[in-house]
Amino acid sequence: ATAVTQVVAPQNTHTAGTLLRPVPDETERSENFGYVPVKIVKLLKGEKLVECENLIDSEKKFSCQLKLLEYAHDLDAQELDRDFPNMIRMNCLNQASILANLRKRFKDGHMYTAVDDVLVFVNPFRKLKIYSEMKRQEYLQSSSLCDKSPHIYKTVEQACREMFRHGKSQCFLISGESGAGKTEIVKLILEYVVERDRSTETREVDQLIIDEQLLQSTPLLEAFGNAKTCRNLNSSRFGKWLQVSFKHGLKNLEVLGGKINSYLLEIPRVCHQAQ
Repeated sequence: ATAVTQVVAPQNTHTAGTLLRPVPDETERSENFGYVPVKIVKLLKGEKLVECENLIDSEKKFSCQLKLLEYAHDLDAQELDRDFPNMIRMNCLNQASILANLRKRFKDGHMYTAVDDVLVFVNPFRKLKIYSEMKRQEYLQSSSLCDKSPHIYKTVEQACREMFRHGKSQCFLISGESGAGKTEIVKLILEYVVERDRSTETREVDQLIIDEQLLQSTPLLEAFGNAKTCRNLNSSRFGKWLQVSFKHGLKNLEVLGGKINSYLLEIPRVCHQAQ
């Protein structure tokens, strides 16, 4: 079902005029699915229908049932054209405003958006040039991560610094539907941790081998537990808990090893190696 966007008006007020209201827009379903910012133009047919104007495209008008306004969400009209890297700074934070901001940032090429400590990622289903060594160093060498744009590297670096500073374990909880990019995010986290570890001057050969084993653990489990589905060509058909142990060095953290607990991993399903 389509719903829609916006509002700055007293609740249960249906006066015709310039009140900002969110309403389901059937005419925008193909292009602007989800929520559309509108305002009420006038009431129709004994106040059972309302004529609405699309605030993004003022030439587009449509009518809808007044009762559908019950599904409206509040939205600050002044925030329509703004881009919020951290959505905690939005005046109205709800499903409609979150989707509107994510859509705008995605169109502008920004895949990562923060909600305070929560990182939201929109999968572009293509390779991006935002995971280079130069990008890693940008966050690793930064003296103030608060000024940096949302990125998985920023989130990992924040966790590493907190662990080094306070000596407490950190946790990443990654969720999303099939094809959202959960497995790839895990790989990016491990790559960052390993590269961060390799930058330590005191690393020994045995420790470098441990780093490589950590990186290869994910593809190994994928070989047994992933499958092709109608929505995802490399869908993880199991869950896992990955634990990485660190040693608190004088200037940095050093990787000691890792442990993986798999859940619902049905190894008997693998009958032969693919060509």
